Amino acid sequence: MSKTSKSQSVACAFCGEPWGKGVSKTKEHVLPQWLRDLVGPLPQQRRSAAVGIHLNADADGYVETPFAAVDQNSSIMNAFTREVCGSCNSGWMSRLEVEVRPVIQRLHRNAETEEAIVIDAQDAIVLARWIQKTALAHETGDDWHFGGRSERRQIMEGGPLGRSLVWLGRHADYTGVATVKALIGISDNRIPTPDDDVANASFFALSLQHLGIAVFLRPDGRSETPPMPIHEWVRIWPLPKTMEFPPIAPIHRDSLHQLFGPQRTWLPPLAVQVIELRAVDPKVLRRKPKWN
Repeated sequence: MSKTSKSQSVACAFCGEPWGKGVSKTKEHVLPQWLRDLVGPLPQQRRSAAVGIHLNADADGYVETPFAAVDQNSSIMNAFTREVCGSCNSGWMSRLEVEVRPVIQRLHRNAETEEAIVIDAQDAIVLARWIQKTALAHETGDDWHFGGRSERRQIMEGGPLGRSLVWLGRHADYTGVATVKALIGISDNRIPTPDDDVANASFFALSLQHLGIAVFLRPDGRSETPPMPIHEWVRIWPLPKTMEFPPIAPIHRDSLHQLFGPQRTWLPPLAVQVIELRAVDPKVLRRKPKWN
């Protein structure tokens, strides 16, 4: 599976302009600061957790990655990247935040009240583009691969990505803020082996208390779609004929982990995958996530 490099970057992650000669790194928050007003005060704590399956030392078999978690005395809202230049940060990214803010505010309210609304096509496009930008910003500097330079450029120029799928859901009882991301290796073989050609897919989900937003980036030339329960998730990209929110049923507790954890069952088989969870809900911090 291809991975992004942890070596020092030489250019802006989005526009690709090299650092220097008037192009400098800026501090871009992964989750915009206006979300603080939306979700209210959050504990100054977060947990980063990882689990998955990887090649063994001899590269002749797969082993499960032991569950690992790190607690930090800092809010999830403080997470940021410095891989974005000033022109991107104060330009198209800032304009996108202005566009998406009323859309997310409305969905956040309706996720809590369960009042039904119809999402129009333009709002769906803006939201799809924003969650993809957020997923890409979230991974900068990590060994992840939500998308490459061409995907970042497309989102910068107006996106959303054609090979992506985006859904909305409603958590019935979750009141925290969390992100889940996964790098998924898809094999054509029924029983994956280390010699397989593996196609990269990526998944990113954001939970804003009762509102859930999920995006899946499928590999080029493939049609795999995660089995998102249609009664729990409404797809907003690619644009369907109707987009009513919220879905008829809430997202089950830990349903994302059931979909994308090590023991997932959807086809085709997945050769390699890694998952990370960041959460600020005190109840989540006190318990080990259920990954399967």
